[in-house]
Amino acid sequence: MYYYCINYLFETDNTDCGFSPLFMHLPVTSQYTNDKETALKWFDDAVKAACKSWNGNKLVWTKDEKLDYRCIIKQALFECNEPAYLKGRYIIELGCYTHNPCE
Repeated sequence: MYYYCINYLFETDNTDCGFSPLFMHLPVTSQYTNDKETALKWFDDAVKAACKSWNGNKLVWTKDEKLDYRCIIKQALFECNEPAYLKGRYIIELGCYTHNPCE
């Protein structure tokens, strides 16, 4: 049985490891569920909310991930130009866990 939840990442300027770009997890919690279909709906809703044209954000891409050791199911990259937030690139990802990530 898997637990599913949404994670948010922000692009950093840190390239000390030689990788570019680097994204760091933001300390934002989300709900979790054991139902994959519910989690996919949550992901779609989070992407729609983050990328509405009226707030100046732009969806760059959305992709399904091959399930591997990272246990990431879907990702969406968007550029944020909203005045109330730090401008830059963010990733919304749907992750799966063998334990409850919110406990």
